[in-house]
Amino acid sequence: MKLTFLVIVVSLALASSVAAQQPSGVRGVTMVGPTQPVCVESDPCEAGRSVTMNVIDLSGNVVKTFTSKKHGRFGIRLSPGTYFLKSVSVYPRGSTQVIVEEGKFTYVVVHLDSGMR
Repeated sequence: MKLTFLVIVVSLALASSVAAQQPSGVRGVTMVGPTQPVCVESDPCEAGRSVTMNVIDLSGNVVKTFTSKKHGRFGIRLSPGTYFLKSVSVYPRGSTQVIVEEGKFTYVVVHLDSGMR
């Protein structure tokens, strides 16, 4: 009986330890647009692009810098909290707020203005 209880307690402790170690962060895609001077409904006017982004915390500190892949996809680990993703490359217009929860990855689409008119 005591051995069974001990096994249950140890199992629960290990399970909670593993749950506490689950990574958190942000996954998503960086989209830039417009991609052409005249946009029509049948032709997307926004495209995934490789963009270098700063991750900025609520105090204004840059906590991480990353570059999305060729078609805009990215995934980064972050501690739980509220952040802003802001472009530092050729698309300086725009930033996106993201809230990261413990043990979860938040999905976000970052829309950036190309400046094309």
